[in-house]
Amino acid sequence: MIMEFLMKPGIKIKRWIFLGFIGMVLSVVGFIEIFSQVGESIAFKVLYLFLSLIGLLIMYIALSEFIKSFIALINNEKIKITITDKNIEDLVDEKRVHVGGPKIVVIGGGTGLSTMLRGLKLYTNNITAIVTVGDDGGGSGKLRADLGMLPPGDIRNCILALADTEPIMEDLLQYRFTEGTLKGQSFGNLFLAAMDGISDNFEAAVQKMSSVLAVTGKVLPVTLDDMKLIAELENGNIVVYEGDYTEYQEKSGRIEADSIDSVDSGSGLHIKKSNERKKEGREQWLASKNKEKKLKFSYKEQKEFETIDEDIEKLEEKIAELEEQISKCATDFIKLNELMQEKEKTEAELSDKMERWVYLNDLAEKIEAQKRENNNENI
Repeated sequence: MIMEFLMKPGIKIKRWIFLGFIGMVLSVVGFIEIFSQVGESIAFKVLYLFLSLIGLLIMYIALSEFIKSFIALINNEKIKITITDKNIEDLVDEKRVHVGGPKIVVIGGGTGLSTMLRGLKLYTNNITAIVTVGDDGGGSGKLRADLGMLPPGDIRNCILALADTEPIMEDLLQYRFTEGTLKGQSFGNLFLAAMDGISDNFEAAVQKMSSVLAVTGKVLPVTLDDMKLIAELENGNIVVYEGDYTEYQEKSGRIEADSIDSVDSGSGLHIKKSNERKKEGREQWLASKNKEKKLKFSYKEQKEFETIDEDIEKLEEKIAELEEQISKCATDFIKLNELMQEKEKTEAELSDKMERWVYLNDLAEKIEAQKRENNNENI
């Protein structure tokens, strides 16, 4: 895979391999001629010696530039290589065994999934963890309510389970604040929330955090949609998962305290237990389900809405510049191919931005219409 990548155009690796091969040929030919031609004059031997030295110099230059180009690819994250303080021989053997290990996909969440991942990564690198995002308790619930993002807690645990980091880094990301407004919040959750703020979506944020922590395998959220776990039992009881975060939601007005009869804090399930009120409970739940939700931008959508016109304008300008460059490089097929690929990529980004523009503007209009309707009702 790496060799196929290094052979691609524009990588700036092939030229130094070829130059190094030329230098090696010159050196070998020069040394062979020096030692094989016994009767030759001193002038010829000096010539062949000079040829050999030139070959060695070319090999040195080629090797130096090859290393520089390879390091540049690593720094640009086009090649991912992580080396710790382990013994190199053991590391190479371990990686060779793990890369050829079985391909495993795990689906779930909670403490059990991350614990299992810690054991699996000892046998294979080919792990894909698909993690639930239905949690709305504890620190994850606060971030979910305040920032409109998916809950990061289970994702964070799985990333740390598969990460190749020092113990101090894991302790830092698992640290929970004990005082102030951040009490109970995990630093790892805040780190992932910040990464989500600078990324296109939550999945991209997870991949960036995985790259920073040198994760073995992949960690993926089961969905990018805001989800909530609700079940209707055979006896008609409604079961709603609320984590341990009901009190905060009551204070923020997100749920009605009267709609909950009892709380089982051990399991985090709020259950209508009264058979006499079973029918009433079902009607209340259906009514709340069908009731029009208050529309609003999430924090991320608000930021995107504020800058999307400027982003679209920049992409259009970039496409115009690429078209101008393409017209000037009609005879340079390698450069032309690179420009055409970049143009296709930019046009795809522009198409995605236009779809987001339509969605965000439509949502903004609905929010304004809902505000006007609420103001009329208050009057």
